[in-house]
Amino acid sequence: MQLPEIQPNGGDVVKERTAQIASQPDRVSWWLKLTEMCTILAHSRAPLFRYTARVDPPPGTSVQYDPQLPVAVFLGPSLDQQTAQDILPANYYPPVAMGDVYRLIASGVQALVVIDGVFHQTTPVWQREILAAIDAGITVFGASSMGALRAAELDVYGMHGCGQIYQWYRDGVIDGDDEV
Repeated sequence: MQLPEIQPNGGDVVKERTAQIASQPDRVSWWLKLTEMCTILAHSRAPLFRYTARVDPPPGTSVQYDPQLPVAVFLGPSLDQQTAQDILPANYYPPVAMGDVYRLIASGVQALVVIDGVFHQTTPVWQREILAAIDAGITVFGASSMGALRAAELDVYGMHGCGQIYQWYRDGVIDGDDEV
């Protein structure tokens, strides 16, 4: 499948996507809950330097997606899953790796939240996967770790970043993937 090129257009994409979300009351609810989760992550005492272990499903099983919960969250050590689930009912997955976003695009998910991801031990999520999700009309957020890094790289294309780590990447305070 040939994916179209996505051209940056500054804040227009973000403004347009925000207006689309604001016009849909059910999406406003999880937008606010996601903002709350990002605030907790930004103020957490989680170490800045951490290595994420990925626990894949057993061989022969597939990733399960509950369409009643239109949000998919890739989460690892930045926040425990129970706390996150209390804030935002969603489909929770282990830290994101290459191919994970592509697998969810056709599921009907409305929003992806990338918080934690793998770096060195497994191939990380590609920027192109996230751009494909955005192009498919999925709202993509990033915070804390891999999500902050990818959001800083892709915010001009419509990915939403939140939290202190995202701001540091965006502002050039930190710039290496080994810093998260």
